[in-house]
Amino acid sequence: MVKQHCLDIDVFACEQEWTNICTCDNLPENTLSLYHDPKHFGGGQYFINHFFSDNNLLEKLKVENSLMEICSGPGYIGYFLAHKFNLQQAIFVDINPEVEEGHTKTKDMFDFSSEFHLSNALNDYTGPKVDLIMAAPPHVVTEEHYNDVAELLPDWFPEEKQGKLILLDEGFQFHIDFCRDAHKFLNDNGKIAFCFFNEIGISSDDLKGAFPNGDNNYTFEHIRHPEWDEDGYLENEDDPHQAAFILIATRK
Repeated sequence: MVKQHCLDIDVFACEQEWTNICTCDNLPENTLSLYHDPKHFGGGQYFINHFFSDNNLLEKLKVENSLMEICSGPGYIGYFLAHKFNLQQAIFVDINPEVEEGHTKTKDMFDFSSEFHLSNALNDYTGPKVDLIMAAPPHVVTEEHYNDVAELLPDWFPEEKQGKLILLDEGFQFHIDFCRDAHKFLNDNGKIAFCFFNEIGISSDDLKGAFPNGDNNYTFEHIRHPEWDEDGYLENEDDPHQAAFILIATRK
């Protein structure tokens, strides 16, 4: 069942982390409201809370008109950035048909237009080109590694089917397909930003290597966790995702 969730526009300016379920009869100021089923929860909120609170990073990602979030799940990242950048259009792509209901209910709550497309990677996508593609795709490439993570984080992946859709890209095939085709759906000088928890699988170099002739067609910038300072000190030493990163690939 989809429920309404609230997300602070100012990146959790209050002390409440992640999201809080509420009736939303009277939305608090500076609040985005999204609909989704909690079992489709992914890592979007983490990156909003820890990465997109960094204005320097937001400037690197900023575009003028449109974005796509692929492997969108509920679309936290896409709705957040489309609102933050005052874009005209946000497109959401996911392989899981169950997430479409949440997008159908959410889209009328925003001034920008939005679309949902059902597709594995971009294999079945027929929509328009965009300026920015945000991707928080599956992070592990073997069943064995998925089982390790699911055992370590049982509250995140209580259902095997949903968990594998969120986390497992067996044989790295999704990434190969996506990186091969992404240029077809980017406007000139468009950008792709991958959001990854590096400690559980795919590295920045793995992603670069998935692009055919990548260095000839894209420039790459690796963004480490913004809360690391120059002395190697992380603001929250207990953060389990200290190795999280964003890789920005910009079309030449």
